[in-house]
Amino acid sequence: MIIKFFLVCTVIFSVASAFAEKAPLKIGWAMESIDPGKRSIMPGYGYFRPSEGSGDPIYATTLVLENGKESVIFVSLDIINPRDIPRRVRALAKKIAPELPADRFFINATHTHSSINIYYPMKGVPAELGLMDSDDIRDFVAEKIVISAKKAWASRKNGKIAYGYGLGATSFNRRNVYADDLSKRPNGQYGSTIPHAGHAVILGKTDDDKF
Repeated sequence: MIIKFFLVCTVIFSVASAFAEKAPLKIGWAMESIDPGKRSIMPGYGYFRPSEGSGDPIYATTLVLENGKESVIFVSLDIINPRDIPRRVRALAKKIAPELPADRFFINATHTHSSINIYYPMKGVPAELGLMDSDDIRDFVAEKIVISAKKAWASRKNGKIAYGYGLGATSFNRRNVYADDLSKRPNGQYGSTIPHAGHAVILGKTDDDKF
C-alpha cells in the first residue's frame, strides 16, 4: 500500500510539474452521486453481505487540469476498486462527451467495503432479494463519471499549483506484523485464504504473543 501511495503521488507530482510549466492553467472540480438507489452486495470480508441501501452519500469526485495543449482528468470513487470501469468510461466518453480527452482519465477508489457492488458477479444470487446486478452498477457508475467529468470540464477556471513539503502518514491497512516468520508456523494457522508473507499477515490476530 505504501508503494502504491508513493507511485500515485509521483504521478500527480509529475503531471502537476508538467502543467506548472505551461500557462494559463485551468482547473475544474465536480462531484456526482454514484448511488443507484437500489440494494446491492457490499464487497469484501469473504461472506455474503447484502446492503439495506445507502446511509451516507457516495460520490465520483472529479478534478480536471488543462492548459490548452495538455489535459488530464482525475476521478476518485467511493467504491472498493475501479475494476473495468476505466474501459467503460473511455468508451462512453467518446460517444457522449467528445470534448473530453477520453484517454486521459485516471480513475482511483477509496477502497471502501461498505459501498455498491462493482466487484462480485451475481451468479447464484436469488432474484427475489432485489439486488442490483454488478454489471448494471458498473455501467451506471461509468455514466456518472462521464457526467461529473463534463461538469468539471465546463467549470474550468484559471488557477495555479502550489507546492508544499512535509511528512505524510498512512495506515498499515490491516497488515499486522509479528516477531517470527509466519512461513515457519504450522500449516493452516491462518487459513489457506489469508495471504501472508514473511512476518506480516492481512487481518492477523492481535492477541498473538508474537504480535
